[in-house]
Amino acid sequence: MKRTLLVLLLTLASSLCALAVGLGINILENYGNATSGISKTWNIAAADQGWAFFATRDAVYQYNGNDWTPLYHPSGLDFRSVAVVGKRVYVGSINEFGYFTPDSDGDMLYVNLTKNNDPNSRIENVWAIHEHNGVLYFQGDNRVLVYDADTHKRTTLQTVAKLDCSAMINGILFLGTDRGLKMVVGNKIMDAPGAQALREVRIRAILEYGKDILIITARDGAWRYNGSTLTPFEIPQSDRIWDGEVFTAAINGNTLALGTIHAGVYVVNLKTGKVDFYNETNGLLDNTVLSLSFQDGDLWTGLDSGIQKILLSMPVKTLSNAKMSIGSGYVAAAYDGKYYLGTNRGLWMMDPARQGAFTLVNGSTGQVWSLDHMAGDLLCSHDRGLFVVQGDKMTRIPGVTGAWNVQYMLGGDGSTALVGNYNGIGVVRKNGSDWQFLRNIAGFDESAFNIIQSAPGEVWINHGDDGVIRLKFNPGTFALVSKKKYSHTADQHPLGHDTYISQIAGKTYFATDHGIYSYNPKSDSIELDPEMNRRLGDNSFLRLKQHGDYIFALSDRDVVRASLKPGVAPVIMPRYPSSSAPVTEINPMLVINDSVMMYSSEKGYTVYDFTQRTDTASFPAYLARINEVDVTTPRDSVVFRSNFLGRKSVPKIEYSNNSIRIRWGSSQAASAGDVTYSYRLNGGEWSAPTHSTVKEYTNLREGKYTFEVRAYGVNGGVASDTFQFRILPPWYRSGWAIGVYILLAIALIVALFRGEKRFIHKKELQATKEKDLEIDRLESQRLQDELNHKSQEMSNTLMTLASRNEMLISIKDELHSIYASLPSGSENQRKALLLLQNKIDSNISADDIFKRFEEEFDLVHSDFIKRLRAEYPKLTNSETIMCAYIRMNFSSKEMAPLLNISVRGVETMRYRLRKKFDLQREDSLHEFLASFEN
Repeated sequence: MKRTLLVLLLTLASSLCALAVGLGINILENYGNATSGISKTWNIAAADQGWAFFATRDAVYQYNGNDWTPLYHPSGLDFRSVAVVGKRVYVGSINEFGYFTPDSDGDMLYVNLTKNNDPNSRIENVWAIHEHNGVLYFQGDNRVLVYDADTHKRTTLQTVAKLDCSAMINGILFLGTDRGLKMVVGNKIMDAPGAQALREVRIRAILEYGKDILIITARDGAWRYNGSTLTPFEIPQSDRIWDGEVFTAAINGNTLALGTIHAGVYVVNLKTGKVDFYNETNGLLDNTVLSLSFQDGDLWTGLDSGIQKILLSMPVKTLSNAKMSIGSGYVAAAYDGKYYLGTNRGLWMMDPARQGAFTLVNGSTGQVWSLDHMAGDLLCSHDRGLFVVQGDKMTRIPGVTGAWNVQYMLGGDGSTALVGNYNGIGVVRKNGSDWQFLRNIAGFDESAFNIIQSAPGEVWINHGDDGVIRLKFNPGTFALVSKKKYSHTADQHPLGHDTYISQIAGKTYFATDHGIYSYNPKSDSIELDPEMNRRLGDNSFLRLKQHGDYIFALSDRDVVRASLKPGVAPVIMPRYPSSSAPVTEINPMLVINDSVMMYSSEKGYTVYDFTQRTDTASFPAYLARINEVDVTTPRDSVVFRSNFLGRKSVPKIEYSNNSIRIRWGSSQAASAGDVTYSYRLNGGEWSAPTHSTVKEYTNLREGKYTFEVRAYGVNGGVASDTFQFRILPPWYRSGWAIGVYILLAIALIVALFRGEKRFIHKKELQATKEKDLEIDRLESQRLQDELNHKSQEMSNTLMTLASRNEMLISIKDELHSIYASLPSGSENQRKALLLLQNKIDSNISADDIFKRFEEEFDLVHSDFIKRLRAEYPKLTNSETIMCAYIRMNFSSKEMAPLLNISVRGVETMRYRLRKKFDLQREDSLHEFLASFEN
């Protein structure tokens, strides 16, 4: 039995290795709406660092690896040719040529080199541009214009032949014409020696190939020319190629690309003879190919409608670039020299010699779940049962309804297999050339998806969202012995429908989105397996499969091949396209040999060749490129665009536009795979890796900023780019405003200094004034005090005088009483009494007292009496004195003794005064007299 199995395995391996040669075609990269409207791409110029330029009917399209930017002719002319020479992108149109060059902000500016009314510039369509030693050659329809870029000298080389193509090889300009191969020698166009056989053919391309030249014709094959001899050059499948009529060609080492008018693109490996074809049936947008150009190992195709890139450098291929009509891929198998593809629509057969041609296997319509090699046959697990595949038809094995997958029964004779089906696990056996269904394992009738045997009589089953089940049965009787369900791992992660079970090197593994787990029989639990995760690289895994000494794995981002031998690093390759996830049912991986693996997905079938891994060293530095910077307020406006010269200005952005958006990307995103990015501003913390390629910053303060971005490749390569810009301050924080503020501050300080000085001076003056006023006040107070003192003295004197006068009057009255009482004859006594009375009267009305009173009163009361006398000179002395007494607020009773009159006499005098002063009854005499004191 072992010998039979070994023979079968060797036969299968040999078949797979043979089929692996030439499996699949390279992936076509499409650009969606970005290029859908581009038509008539006549010429392509690939530049350094992933830049490319395309001359089309509408514009020259500039591509930086992420963005397509049209460069229009100022006059709206078509472009026929484009070439990157030094710091310029030269372009040719109709009777005009010029160049584009980037300004400091990255905008491409057009310069016209054609002289008006110059007949030497009129060369009709400029189909190609070449350069040698600073001299440019513009190939027209039947002329070549030679232009010296330094001296601007122009020379026109005329020929009667129609010029179809041209090439600069080793400093010589070769021309493909309708009259054979020609060359430019000096200022003349002459026939190429030894190339007479090409005079009757249409030359489409002239290519440098080693030390020789390849001449590609439209319908008459290829030729090899060494400068003197012309020999035919054999190309595999040449009849098929030239039936499509070649229009353009390009070469890169041993890879020759031929673009046809009717049949798309042919890519020929001149070393191995392998030919791949790309047309509308397998993903090419248009079968009419007008231009081709290699860049970084990939091939640009300029079509009559659209632009695509064939990813020749990517170690990933596909069975079809178009949307496959066969349905979503689930499984694949190689058998009897053919490939069988199981999809949701049935089983399809593909002949490797006829790529893209699929034949539906008769009787296979419906969902195919698995394809398994068993005892020399290919068994198909189908929604309708289990089938044996035989060429383009298949035969159902009776008794099995709805099969998931098939495995050899461990411990059997090589002719018995277990079938995981919709209602349990069945047993089938091959007798002779026929397969028979024996029975289901008794005691288990549940769906048995993804069955894996870990030992004879022991089966692991994926049981959907309920987890996984381990069954033990009797291999002889097929009776169930035990059943155990595991719904969670040892670290409590759920085991769901996306858990895939594998048997690798005699150990049971479980691929989950939390990593790789294995079964530990000692603890009877499913535990995280550090060794396997380390071997494969920690990730979220979908599938595992062993092939010889290798483990092949699918993760959510990568495909991995790891060796079972210790110390060998795994080979990790990005899944492409990254959005094309493998289907979850069964195992979509077909391992063809130790280096080639194919897996199926909803978008078709993808083939990986691990001998063409992308090393870290080849990770291009320009995989990270800042493409555009826009200000977003008050409206979007571009301040920087990347350019093929790598020029970077440091834009100055107004403060009112201080919100910006920065876009970046990878110029080889397809080849690099699942690139992630980190970014930071002004040396801050790097962001977490992300697939996003845009970042916005709002309300930035003024200052200088440096934005950095890093790109991380799947193999550990890192590339970076930086961009600097300045946010200008608002006008009120600008330099001139600060200068004004400084001047104002200085002026304010000076003003404050002067003001302080004036204030101090004023304060000193005020203090002096206050001091003087205080002195004056004190002096006035002193004088007032003296006046008050004198006034008080005067009042006291008058009061004393009044008292004395009252006493003298009283004495006088008593003397008068005595005088009246004296008897007759008392003349002497009466005479003495009269003398005494006269003395008393003399003392009461002493003028000297009045005179002294008047002086004192005027001194205290501001010359009151003088003013009164001056105003009223007819006043008597008594009336004047009385006015003084009234001013002093003396009462009538107090004034009577001073005036030596009675109180009634005082009132009478007051009345006379009012008359003299002409006062009314309501007028105050006291207030009237007070006015004479001011």
